[in-house]
Amino acid sequence: MNKNIMVLKDSTEIQMEDGSDKYSIHIVVEDLATLGTLWDKLTMDNLAEVSIKNTEGAEIGTYKDMALCSPAFRSVDKTEDGRIQAAFEIRQKTELELLKEQIAAMNETLSVHDGAIGDMGAVISAVAEAQEGGTV
Repeated sequence: MNKNIMVLKDSTEIQMEDGSDKYSIHIVVEDLATLGTLWDKLTMDNLAEVSIKNTEGAEIGTYKDMALCSPAFRSVDKTEDGRIQAAFEIRQKTELELLKEQIAAMNETLSVHDGAIGDMGAVISAVAEAQEGGTV
């Protein structure tokens, strides 16, 4: 059967098993180490933009501002051939989460501006002192 592929922002591709949709993803990986590596990829940054493609590579949909649900995995089990099957869910970020991110970004920008203003103030003070002393 043709299986869709989830593509994270960093281009990580996750093959989705039958029964998956854009919010509930079922996967099969080789081992627990591979599952751990995949889990490390399911970050807020990587889920900021998620696309779903069919096996031919045609994009089915793109979703922005997604987040991993908790607990991270709804189920983890072994298949008959010893591989690991797991299910996880993602969701749209809430308005509150998006506002918190915007505030954090603005605070970071403000901090940079504060530093630049402080540097400019020091230069202006140095120039003013030099002019007062007649050493310009």
